[in-house]
Amino acid sequence: MNRDADRDVDREADADEAHSDVEDLRARGPGEDPEDPYADVDVSELPDWWREAIAEFEAAGLRPYRPPRFEDGALTPEVIADLEADLGVDVRFVCFDGRFGDDWAIEVDGTTIADVGRHRSTEGYTRFELPSDEFRAWVREAVTDGAAERDGEDERDGKEERDGRAESRSVETGGDA
Repeated sequence: MNRDADRDVDREADADEAHSDVEDLRARGPGEDPEDPYADVDVSELPDWWREAIAEFEAAGLRPYRPPRFEDGALTPEVIADLEADLGVDVRFVCFDGRFGDDWAIEVDGTTIADVGRHRSTEGYTRFELPSDEFRAWVREAVTDGAAERDGEDERDGKEERDGRAESRSVETGGDA
């Protein structure tokens, strides 16, 4: 069995557990959380993006903010920020007309490079279903390949076609969507 088939089997097995996890979270009242993830944390020491998200969630009466992660636990906002700074591109997770269990697209400068599964953990954060090193490799490869493609397009007509999808869109760059 290949990695994609293994991932599909894992997703199916995890789907029931993830659905149950979401139902457990839904059973709580708005802003209700059995634990305070920042009880032993000096919030002033967290990065700006994290502190801003905490304040935004508190102001909206939501459960405490927990940043999204990759399979290996790496925080997606930090990985994305590093890639954007290193490569000079815009990196986003995007879902069109998303429903529970749908994959999200990984976009680099508005071009979809791959799809990835994601789920909400019982702890209340989003987990993208791939390791951060694999994500980094996909983005770097897309930027390298994209530069070669753009050079070829410039030689042909200088115009880049955009995907014309007009569906509703959810975007996740640094915080939970």
